[in-house]
Amino acid sequence: MASPSSKVPPTGYPEFAVRQEIICRFFDPPMAKSTFHDFVNKGKIIPMKGIRGFYLLNASLSRLGLREVPSLPEMAATRSTSVGRVTDDQRRLDHVRQEEHRQAQLDHAANQAAVPFARWQ
Repeated sequence: MASPSSKVPPTGYPEFAVRQEIICRFFDPPMAKSTFHDFVNKGKIIPMKGIRGFYLLNASLSRLGLREVPSLPEMAATRSTSVGRVTDDQRRLDHVRQEEHRQAQLDHAANQAAVPFARWQ
């Protein structure tokens, strides 16, 4: 009798062709480029045939011992989007910080003005 296969059965999720950065984001801290290429050379990360610079996401995650994903992960802000676009949350946070700074300046000015006046009396 043949022994049962040790491979995990396929999940039925679609395969995605992604760049190196997407696979590296599955690790915290993100995987170094040298480590990524070591995994490619060992066959843990699978390059896509016919398209240079792209890798099979779910097949690679499976070989790395991670769960496959049903959809592409949410894209984090990249340099080009974070410089040109500011989210509403960032605007609110900036506004709160500016108000706190203004209040600290007013408190400091009031304390500075009160000290010489108290000494003079």
